[in-house]
Amino acid sequence: MRKTLIIALLLLSAVASLALTDELVAEIITEFYTVAYTGLTEEEIYEAYGTSDAELSEYLDNLSDERVEAIFLDVEERYNAFMDTRMADFYGVPPALFTAEAFSGGELELEELLDDDKVIFINVFATWCPPCRAEIPAFLELMDEMEEDFLVVGVSVDDFASLEDLAPFIEEQEIDYPVVLYTQLEEDAMVYYQADAVPTTWVVDPDGNVQQIIVGSREKEEFRALIEELL
Repeated sequence: MRKTLIIALLLLSAVASLALTDELVAEIITEFYTVAYTGLTEEEIYEAYGTSDAELSEYLDNLSDERVEAIFLDVEERYNAFMDTRMADFYGVPPALFTAEAFSGGELELEELLDDDKVIFINVFATWCPPCRAEIPAFLELMDEMEEDFLVVGVSVDDFASLEDLAPFIEEQEIDYPVVLYTQLEEDAMVYYQADAVPTTWVVDPDGNVQQIIVGSREKEEFRALIEELL
């Protein structure tokens, strides 16, 4: 359906280019973020909107910082709405289970954690990712404040040969929740937790069902409100 709409835009663009506006720029950028699902190429997107990379860049360069920030907030809302629709089949059911060696020692069995009546964040991250680093202190503080009700499980997508390669990062960030390597998950779990952007967090309610998939980082109080809503 989405690709059909883009094809219709392609036909329209053959007649006239669309004048760029902040709203239209947000829509175009969102299209770039969702190409993994729509199958469109950058060339097709630019052609559909009758613009180019140079024109888009020039438009953004001439905006104030405030307007650029507003555009990317709009992009975030659009992308999250797109992901919510795409991920609808994942909601209300348990996440993909896995058993993997954890940095804290021993095997981590996700199925056992789902029986603990806690809100669980399965956080797919990378050590090189600034937003991933930024949200870790919030996770740690919330675990301390809500230890009976909240737990984080980290899934590192770094291309490391072993868990020991994570040691410097875990020590630097003072992470005390279990962390596993994405590359050591079972194949089905790897497909399930494949993230187009990091961080991506699967939010699991106390009944063991996924209620939300968050793409990108959030502020501590946003996480707190979500946890409290699910308890």
